[in-house]
Amino acid sequence: MSNILFVIVLYQKTKEQSLAWLSLQKCLSPEQLQRDVYVHDNTKNNIFLAAAYNIALKRAMNGGYQWLALLDDDTEVNMAYIDQLAQHTQDESSDNVLVPVLQDGNGKTLSPAYHYGVLSAFNSATVIRTSVIESIGGFNEKYPLDYLDYWLFRELHRRHIKVSVLAVSLKHNLSCSDYSTMTQQRYLSILRAENQFAKEGGIANFLCYKLQLCARIVKWTLIGHPYIRETWNALIGE
Repeated sequence: MSNILFVIVLYQKTKEQSLAWLSLQKCLSPEQLQRDVYVHDNTKNNIFLAAAYNIALKRAMNGGYQWLALLDDDTEVNMAYIDQLAQHTQDESSDNVLVPVLQDGNGKTLSPAYHYGVLSAFNSATVIRTSVIESIGGFNEKYPLDYLDYWLFRELHRRHIKVSVLAVSLKHNLSCSDYSTMTQQRYLSILRAENQFAKEGGIANFLCYKLQLCARIVKWTLIGHPYIRETWNALIGE
């Protein structure tokens, strides 16, 4: 397992409050935790996710790691996941990207899934060869937080880089599953990322995105959602 660097990005918590760190403690030896886990505290100077991942990528490459494992602070790993990684990352013929199945507390599958026709997965628990990330220029800081995962898997798809779905499921807390509970600032950030991603995907994807916004407005009008105006502004291009 010494060929994998795990990175955990923390937000407003210590590593002892992180489910990812606590679960890794159960799966890795103290020596592995110290050597092979990089914890990036993004609380004090929030440089956002993409930049934090690029720092981790540089550390991985300087340390001779062949793989980088991305972990949200609230993703719970298990020994089945670790065993799968050990098996695949020691096989030179393995695909370059490994993703588990992520499920919420009710057992609903959150990731992977198809997005605009591309098999995509959440950042968290994705494991990717460092050479592959380097070949695409690192993590795109035009997507500092939202849609970074969709951008990554679209780039992999464009380059015909295969993705293996591991035979293991992990529990994952989806932070933006309920738009009504997130701040207006965060929702506007998501809208900007959605719009940028759809535009870069071509006219068909952009039109599909506009239709999704229309459907969102209709649905939210019926329930009196607080962010209808923001969604309408995104639809008409303001």
